Amino acid sequence: MTASDFHLRSIPSQDVENLVQLTDEVGWGFTRSNWQIALAVGQNFALYDDNGEIAATSAIFRYRNRLSILGNIIVREKYRGQGLATRVIDAAEKCVDLHLSPIMLVSTPFGEPVYRGRGYRIIGDCTKLVRPTGSEPLSPPDMPGYRFKPVTASNLEDILEFDQKACKADRGQVLTAMLQAGYTSVSLHREGDDQLCGYALAYPRKTNTVIGPVIAEEAEQARALIQMLGYGREEDLRLDILSHQTAFLEDVKEMGFLVSSISPVMMLGKGKKRIQRDKAFAIISQAFG
Repeated sequence: MTASDFHLRSIPSQDVENLVQLTDEVGWGFTRSNWQIALAVGQNFALYDDNGEIAATSAIFRYRNRLSILGNIIVREKYRGQGLATRVIDAAEKCVDLHLSPIMLVSTPFGEPVYRGRGYRIIGDCTKLVRPTGSEPLSPPDMPGYRFKPVTASNLEDILEFDQKACKADRGQVLTAMLQAGYTSVSLHREGDDQLCGYALAYPRKTNTVIGPVIAEEAEQARALIQMLGYGREEDLRLDILSHQTAFLEDVKEMGFLVSSISPVMMLGKGKKRIQRDKAFAIISQAFG
């Protein structure tokens, strides 16, 4: 079969089990919930064969007119080398007006020359870190003068505003969907005036628990948020950290996180280098940014 023999369609919500099977095959370990959120908040495309099997996927997540994230670029192994990635990426890119919103993505090293050929430029990198099962347990945070709270309906608006200012993009739809899915959350507040200083989420994949995003005023607060979410957990923990957080990257290594991979971060369009977000200590995921 050639690329033109596959049928390009938006992915319907009832195809979630097929998507889980696909990410199991390529080793991404997405859960049903991970895919349901992606389908709910993004524009998702797939190429189907005549039997209805998904051969390739892509997604675009638009944060108003500030930034768009290209993610979930997957080609089933038996269909690779036939131009399917080009078709699904074309479909996702057509959803974005590059005059208003640049597109950012976290590429694999293998995919980097492909994206470079499409006009993307490297603006940094993303380090995936894993704290493996069997590591010495994380200690609880010691933060006198602060208190921790879960993210609830009563403080959600403050959290979304804090995130938007920190990331220079409106990620409210994604964050709200994650909280509605029951993902673990924590926010950090100063005692006395109850000032919000940071927040973080943790969510399961099949092979680990991802801690992200981690947004805070200062690195010490970000570290405390990670300790709070990781305390008592025995499974593998994962963080994805962008290259501008070099000092924090060394800090989390001291917490027992090990570098698993480093991937280029690339951008298409005329946007500024939006990777410089000093309060963003860990991203949501390599798909959501």
